[in-house]
Amino acid sequence: MPIEFTVVGEHRDDETQLLVMGTDGKYYGYAAARDHFSPVEPDERWVIQQRSDDLFVDSAEWGAKSS
Repeated sequence: MPIEFTVVGEHRDDETQLLVMGTDGKYYGYAAARDHFSPVEPDERWVIQQRSDDLFVDSAEWGAKSS
């Protein structure tokens, strides 16, 4: 069964590194230039996007927009 990925963020220091979530519920770093996935545990080095309606907003801005 193929795994599908959803882009959920990006690396703070390297925007070419995407944070994706697989259908297995795990996070992966994705280097598009190398077409390479590697398992990661998201931490402060990653900007995770929150979905709001049909837009994605930075998780740091989420509290301000939802309050």
